[in-house]
Amino acid sequence: MSEVVTKRRLLTTGAVGVTVAAVSLLAACSGGSQPTATQSIKSGNDVSKFVQTNPQDVSKLDQGGTLTLPVGSLGPNFNFASNAGFNSDTGAIMAVLNPLLVNGIWNTKADGTPVLDKDFATSAKEEIKNGVQKITYELNPKAKYNDGTPFDVKAFQNMWHAYSGKDKDYTVPSTAGYDQIKSVKQGKDSHEVIVTMSKVYEPYQALFGSPGGLGIIPPQVKTAKQFNNAFTNNLHPEWSAGPFTLKKYDQTAQTVQFVPNPKWWGEKPVLSNLIFKQYETTATVAAFKNGEIDATSVSTAARLKQLQSTPNSEIRKGQTLGIFGMQFNAKASGPVSDINVRKAMFQGTDRSALTEIRFKGTGWSEELPGSWLVMPWSPYYHDNYPAKFDVAAAKKTLEDDGWKAGSNGIRSKDGKQLTIKVTKFGDDPTGNATVQKWQSQMKAIGIDMKIDARPSSAFNAFYTKLDYDTVMNVGNGIGTEGTSSLDQYFGKDNTGNITKAGSDEIDKWIKQAPSIVDPQKRADMNNKIEGAFFKFYTMLPYVNGPSFLIVHKGLANYGPSLFQQTDWAKVGWVKGSDHS
Repeated sequence: MSEVVTKRRLLTTGAVGVTVAAVSLLAACSGGSQPTATQSIKSGNDVSKFVQTNPQDVSKLDQGGTLTLPVGSLGPNFNFASNAGFNSDTGAIMAVLNPLLVNGIWNTKADGTPVLDKDFATSAKEEIKNGVQKITYELNPKAKYNDGTPFDVKAFQNMWHAYSGKDKDYTVPSTAGYDQIKSVKQGKDSHEVIVTMSKVYEPYQALFGSPGGLGIIPPQVKTAKQFNNAFTNNLHPEWSAGPFTLKKYDQTAQTVQFVPNPKWWGEKPVLSNLIFKQYETTATVAAFKNGEIDATSVSTAARLKQLQSTPNSEIRKGQTLGIFGMQFNAKASGPVSDINVRKAMFQGTDRSALTEIRFKGTGWSEELPGSWLVMPWSPYYHDNYPAKFDVAAAKKTLEDDGWKAGSNGIRSKDGKQLTIKVTKFGDDPTGNATVQKWQSQMKAIGIDMKIDARPSSAFNAFYTKLDYDTVMNVGNGIGTEGTSSLDQYFGKDNTGNITKAGSDEIDKWIKQAPSIVDPQKRADMNNKIEGAFFKFYTMLPYVNGPSFLIVHKGLANYGPSLFQQTDWAKVGWVKGSDHS
């Protein structure tokens, strides 16, 4: 099956943008000339113009050199497979140190088609016979973790154990697929892995390394206590396997430095140093101008205006994989737990006005998104958005629910004012203007909205506590039909579903969807699930958006590239470029 199997994570709107990195978990090394992309991809479009990486053969690159990239948060938990560490910044960092943990045995093309990472696996074959599904993996016998532990059947068995859901002490984003595995056994030797499913699960590439989603837990992590806690302020390079290894993690300076890994059996990296450093959004402007960092996002007009004239730089343009919007806590202690309040907020939100702020001055245009599950350019996309913008209808919904307007226009019920907190991350001016516009839209229907502004670095802590009414957030989108993310986003008891909404009926459909082999029929079920979930009014998508990146000239094999991962061994600086 050639389908995107990416699981997604909630990402902060304040992400400072390695990022391309933050949304697509760092994309790959193919691309075209300086782009003119100004409109979002539509179904059937050629995706190549949205891939801008300055592709170069390594023979044309300087051997050595340093690349420094910004992230919005750095740890504290670096286990990307755990709830606490399953976020874009951790994924970007650990994709360099431990690609098995982030992507497992799969990479993807720009359009989302899965391809095996031959450094780790030489083949994967699916067989469905008499209703029984078996997948046989042949692993690369050269593959070993840095401490000498072989990458073999034990790693697959360990991942199954942690993600099966049988041991509730493992804090995992989703058990989908792993809870349907019947057995994981050795074949002719320890490098042949035979996975037998209790029932058909599609797309099967979502297991043991869905691209950009969940990879494979190191077999050295044998207990739930280790899984949950061992990676806290510790990247464990000895449990890693990749072209780079850790030189230094400086908690005070909030930096991570990687150098070439002498134990790596694959293509040797070009760069001699690869550094990630934590920044708040606005700080990246000066950091790029003075050469502290080599790339940063210019996907808003303010940042584009501030940075586009920087000497020795160029802008690379693509399509983000993000689905930006607001999420609502259906079990909050305040009035946002009232479904009618949430419905009124959907009705009272003028998404076009929010996108106008987001795109003004960038030249970008797109239609309003109708899904939090898949990207609009997927052939399986369907607009599932549950409400039309109608201020009068929003007021009536609140009035019928008993919320009466006071002399100041703000509504009250049973002696309590209709006050709702919106949490946002980062200090980007466009993000601030957007949330302020939404605040004014809510005031127009009688809601007193308070802005809870937090730094980008606070996002990971937020996710562990979930102390919010509504949050401005972004999910990483799916290119095709999105089955692998159903449980994480819409399962009522899944810890990845931060809205805490759902139903037994939706959960039943979620379990049925992966067993539908035909992709179109499976997509129809997925849209049925999302449509039903949207009626809880807890996910409000308002924009996908561009991925514009400014980089120092000469940076090769890096930039916006949709679903394709960065080949870090090939990232470097063109000979003769100034990268001092």
